[in-house]
Amino acid sequence: MAELPERSLAELTARFAEMGVEVTPLPGGRTLRGKLRLSLEPFATLAGAKRFESISFSAVGTTHIKCLAPLPFFFLPMIALGGCGSASELEARVRGAWAARERNLRMAARRLDALGIAYTPESGAQVLAFSLGHEDALAAARAIEPNRVVLPGRGALASLRCTAPEQRVARLDAAWSGASDAELALSQRLDSLRDRLAAAPAPLITPVRALPHRLARPPAAERQPRAGARVLLVGPHLGRNAALARRLEQAGLRVRSDFTAHDALDAFRAHSYELVFADTHLGRSEGIELLSDLHALPGVEELPVVLVDDHVREAVREAARGVGASGYLVHPLDPEKIAPGALRLLSSRAKRRFSRLDWRLGVRLADGRGAFTTSVARLGAFIGASWRDPLDEIRQFQIELPELGRTLSVEAEAVYRFDAVGARGAGVGVLFRGFGERDEADWINYLSDLFGSPIARGTRSE
Repeated sequence: MAELPERSLAELTARFAEMGVEVTPLPGGRTLRGKLRLSLEPFATLAGAKRFESISFSAVGTTHIKCLAPLPFFFLPMIALGGCGSASELEARVRGAWAARERNLRMAARRLDALGIAYTPESGAQVLAFSLGHEDALAAARAIEPNRVVLPGRGALASLRCTAPEQRVARLDAAWSGASDAELALSQRLDSLRDRLAAAPAPLITPVRALPHRLARPPAAERQPRAGARVLLVGPHLGRNAALARRLEQAGLRVRSDFTAHDALDAFRAHSYELVFADTHLGRSEGIELLSDLHALPGVEELPVVLVDDHVREAVREAARGVGASGYLVHPLDPEKIAPGALRLLSSRAKRRFSRLDWRLGVRLADGRGAFTTSVARLGAFIGASWRDPLDEIRQFQIELPELGRTLSVEAEAVYRFDAVGARGAGVGVLFRGFGERDEADWINYLSDLFGSPIARGTRSE
């Protein structure tokens, strides 16, 4: 959300007060969070009429608001404030935007009905999901307008990164005569996009402008993995390998054991794991499929995953290498040998584990100073502030999420800094070492929304 100067924030607060709309300045005085109470008139949806008591929103500059909750209202475009003098007038504009979107969704539904495509309303009946014939139920296409369909990021595009959101948008062709035509055409579009993305050269990353007095950590070969790094063991064998889990914990790592791929993916919604060991046999799915699913998670870049087989199979070894596995091992494992190898993988920075996104958030440092992030990732951030403490020391600070009205408590280790006094870009790179209760899950959910939005086009590696 756009930040507001102090005077503009005060003027906008007064304007909302005159309209009879509740607003509150968010921590740091960057923008306003508000609540618009609604009349009793229901809103028409594909799932029937629904009533909503109120809408939460954030101010976007001094001219617009963005509806945040309940979820169906998040899909509306920004609502203009110009000429709006009361809460009822603002509600009328929201209802107008809702009616326009509802008309589009009903046109999309009629188009799918005409083709004989069975669909399921999602996200408060604001998106129409339909199958493309894949076994993965989540790998569905989603109609958002009469002729526009968003292709799934799972399935054919798993582990591949689109360079622009428009690449995953397809049109419903008027020449299609039925559901089979649509499924075939959209599947071919997916396969074609997959081939183009797989063959595309790696994107060039603009190097950071050199700054004087850069104090960095030692080379990777001289570093030790940070204490408390999380390791995930997945599968019927690894999930029950108490000896391996105990040995990794003795090496200073935090270990979680899961038995299924579904549980492993759920684990990443609450925490960020830096190393995964997975059995090649995971019930109905395979370890190789899990690797692709992990790399498709929002904010994950090149996560090291080691696959462990029941016995040596060259075809599986080659397949593991082809999808980017960091290693291929065979049961039984020797914990005394695995632990040092795990530490080496965690120390290596040959590939970035998590993507970073240029994003500005307010930060309150341990010494009480206010600062801001210039980039964020699942397990780190770059903070635009001078750092007075030694590197590698852990300090606690707070991160403000203005759109959610939340302040997260984080423990972080400074790993490098730029001491170019007065130079743009000076600051400190930190690794997150710990979060307050539930704060890490909220941080991951927040980043997942960011990485799934158009602003993530310029994503870099962290």
